Amino acid sequence: MVNSDDFECLRDLVSDSTRLMTLAPFLESEAYRSERCARQQHRVALARELGCDVRRPWILSVAMMRHCDKLASFQRLGCGLARLRDVDWQLLVVGEGEARRQVEDALAEAGRVFYAGARCQSSLPNFYVAADVLAWPAVNEAYGMALLEAQASGLPVVAGRERGVPDIVRDGETGLLTSPGDVDEFAAAIRRLLSDENLRQRMSEAAADNVANRHDISLAARILDRALAISRTAQ
Repeated sequence: MVNSDDFECLRDLVSDSTRLMTLAPFLESEAYRSERCARQQHRVALARELGCDVRRPWILSVAMMRHCDKLASFQRLGCGLARLRDVDWQLLVVGEGEARRQVEDALAEAGRVFYAGARCQSSLPNFYVAADVLAWPAVNEAYGMALLEAQASGLPVVAGRERGVPDIVRDGETGLLTSPGDVDEFAAAIRRLLSDENLRQRMSEAAADNVANRHDISLAARILDRALAISRTAQ
């Protein structure tokens, strides 16, 4: 499973490129989609736990707190949010790691940040469905599985147009993609989504449908079955 950014390099290494099959990143979409009906319940519970305001817009980020690319994304996120002081929002951060102190420094200027720490995979849909926007610059991300999980939950995303991100985020349909490293454009995209509830709702429906139709594990299973059948025939 490689992203389209890397696919051409792989093609040059295979003697028969017609045997290459694209397997998009996948997940069990229903596990995320099913929590949408409990959005308000999860929102109230998380607001009580984390101390944030259930009435104000929630921006969500889900990522390991590692050095290098992850930290660079947190730094761009902090710079972008610092440009939105005139906008009403709160940032919820799910994740933990050795770069926690540097992440807190990166987001300190933005303010209004609530840290949820590390969470088990099964609890992540609660965060996705409770939030209003997922924002992640996605520095050098191969795909960004959190972006896919968010969309499966009906959460529109703002992300950097890096590497394989355009393979899973349909720009203008399920989220907004911005030029890599352009903090002003990134901030403007967040502002646009936060200020337009109708746009968020349209993208929410499109995002959940996109993942169910193009990235569900059932589709991946059919592609793998076909690939194995071709392989057995060729032997």
